[in-house]
Amino acid sequence: MFFLVLGLLFCVLGLGLKPRRASFLVFFILFWALLHGWEREFTRDTERGLLWLLSVVGTCLLAVLLSLWAWKHEQKVARFLRQSLPWVMSAALACLVAVPLTRPKVEHRAMSAAPRAAERLPNVILIIVDTLRADHLSCYHYDRSTSPNIDQLAVNGVLFENAIATSSWTLPSHASMFTGLYPNQHRAQSYWDQLRNDIPTIAEDLERGGYRTGAFSGSFFFTPRQGLARGFDEFGDFSFSPMLAFTQVHYLSHLINLMGMREWVDEKLEKQSAIDINESVIRWIGDTHQPFFLAVTYYEVHEPHSLPQTWRQHFTVAQTSEKQNPRESTLAVSQFPPRIQKRIDEYDGAIAYDDSRLQELVNELGRRRLIDNTLFIVTADHGEGLGEHGPSGHGGALFYPLIHVPLIFYWPQHLPAGLRISRPVSTKDIPATILELLGAPHSKLPGKSLAAFWNGQTPPEQWPKPLSELKRDRQLLGISSSGHGEIKSIVSPELQLILDPRDGPSLYNWQADPQERVNLFLAPSYEAVRAELTAELKKNE
Repeated sequence: MFFLVLGLLFCVLGLGLKPRRASFLVFFILFWALLHGWEREFTRDTERGLLWLLSVVGTCLLAVLLSLWAWKHEQKVARFLRQSLPWVMSAALACLVAVPLTRPKVEHRAMSAAPRAAERLPNVILIIVDTLRADHLSCYHYDRSTSPNIDQLAVNGVLFENAIATSSWTLPSHASMFTGLYPNQHRAQSYWDQLRNDIPTIAEDLERGGYRTGAFSGSFFFTPRQGLARGFDEFGDFSFSPMLAFTQVHYLSHLINLMGMREWVDEKLEKQSAIDINESVIRWIGDTHQPFFLAVTYYEVHEPHSLPQTWRQHFTVAQTSEKQNPRESTLAVSQFPPRIQKRIDEYDGAIAYDDSRLQELVNELGRRRLIDNTLFIVTADHGEGLGEHGPSGHGGALFYPLIHVPLIFYWPQHLPAGLRISRPVSTKDIPATILELLGAPHSKLPGKSLAAFWNGQTPPEQWPKPLSELKRDRQLLGISSSGHGEIKSIVSPELQLILDPRDGPSLYNWQADPQERVNLFLAPSYEAVRAELTAELKKNE
């Protein structure tokens, strides 16, 4: 799209130059734009020093050499373009037509080949809200009513008060939720990693059992590109669009930022993926009577700036409920600095937005009379830092707000209503829990079923402490490889131990200090428990 616009611009302007000079200039601009775009991808984290200067100069020289060659062979280049362009355009149009037409046929063949699950088995819907930290939901005692609809599921289901994600960014955490493995076991930990084909997933297990399977994702790291589509008859990837790609071309993105139009572009040109996801999910469910497994990832909480202004300003400091967080060291909503407060307001507005989208989906399922025989699971892949330890964000550390996520199971008449479980658990045990609830406890997938907490099978004090892991050698959101290895965390009912090769070890009492401001690692009174947690963490390496 970018080069098409650039070419049309050349045609309109005519450049006012002699043809030979004009052709060389056009060649140079096009080659330089292409090469500079690639160069920016590889040097985005490079400081403006000698290496950066050599990269820029080298790009310009290479563009000049390519332009001179093309200018010298102008007739050959023009002939090649005339001959190849119709074929390229025809192939592109054929793909645009073929993909939507073939997708339903592929799904139909997959459904025909697989056995059909008994209709009495429940549907399973796994809702993952990207970047949703638990303590910003009203059912987790937040002082704003951000999640009235999720609250209703919690009131009528089972809520785990201290569910721990296996990492603080999307790919390793999603991979764990579908495989039952920790990141060091499934190895999908870095930016370009893919889940290995020999690692079974919950979708594959249910597909073999006759379930219809579908996934619809607005997240950049829960897509077929990461190997996470295995077992799904249909995978709707809503993480990208041509218009989004166009606005993120380096030159256009820079121009949009210079003109101060970033928020306007995000709001006007990027349709919220949750709307498209819900529409696709409802079409996919259709009128089938075959039990289905559905995984949905909403992304708006990760990118609140993409929401309309009304949702970004849905909350202000004055708009709080009467609920108060029982943890004394947690700041009230009105106690943050203005810059962080604005970020929190938008973040909370995005939670309310996705909560309303979730309710739309629940209402449609209710209209189709599917609610009573559907197991709902609501969770998140990781949390978000909101100023507790420096800038907002995630993926750079394993502090409690970055890995503390909601986890709610709701299945009418089958699960206890209003049960709240305080013992820390890992989200990697979601697959094992689903399989036991469906009556398939002997699956090859690893993990421990969380149903033990309401079935009385395992005393809470014997439950394994959840682990989290973060591999630093990746290029993501400006975090570059610095050879500092892997961060590891273990969470007990009161304490969190973090072993960070770069910043050193830390020990926090997350119950009394949920913001984790006081490092107790060197405190003499914690020497014994520190040694115990360290040994347990290293045992699982």
